Amino acid sequence: MTTDEKTKTAAAWARKFGELLQPINVDYRRNRAYSGRFIEYIRPLACGLYASQNCIAIRGTYYHCLAVLFSPVRLKTLMLFSPFYGGARFHDGATIQLEWYKEFGREQREGLHSVHSWRARAEELISVSCANAEKRLLPHYLAILSQGRQELTRLFRRAQQLVALSDREVAAVRASLSADDMKAGHEVTAIDVARRKDTSDAVVTATALAYLEDFRVLAGDLPRYCDALGAI
Repeated sequence: MTTDEKTKTAAAWARKFGELLQPINVDYRRNRAYSGRFIEYIRPLACGLYASQNCIAIRGTYYHCLAVLFSPVRLKTLMLFSPFYGGARFHDGATIQLEWYKEFGREQREGLHSVHSWRARAEELISVSCANAEKRLLPHYLAILSQGRQELTRLFRRAQQLVALSDREVAAVRASLSADDMKAGHEVTAIDVARRKDTSDAVVTATALAYLEDFRVLAGDLPRYCDALGAI
């Protein structure tokens, strides 16, 4: 994946990244909600969710992640953490290789390169990393979401209740929670929620409050997301 210095741009990388995804699955399409250094290709899954292979460009290096999305819409809260995706998205130290090690251990080392640049063999390394993520990480994330659908459904239903409240009522709910509960509700993904055990109602509420603006945007889709979890 070598090229002239003047053409080593994020836009050129995005085009090539999309081309390399086509042999893996022809349904991958660029998610136009993101641009510039945020590069994402998504494809619909049979259950109603989306697979995402994504990169972030940082000073000429491209960090490659995989996620399962409930929605491809660009939301208001930090994209690094959201209950509307599982897996990893736009880096945060969670590239495909590191996520693989976390989930499966370090026994496999080959074919997991996910910190890319314009260099010799880049196309081969990207293609193999994409294929391995699609083959094993994607179904693994889907299995976790399916197994944890009760916790995710609890969160989505609680969010529906909060979305229906006035700002004054939401403020009263927020004031009733402890600082520890509020802290536990922040910076979570759908995988984190799905893996919860015996979560208190207060923490579920705190999570819904932490992402309330996003829940308001997607409120009409929350019942569909619950159905999708059951269809995995």
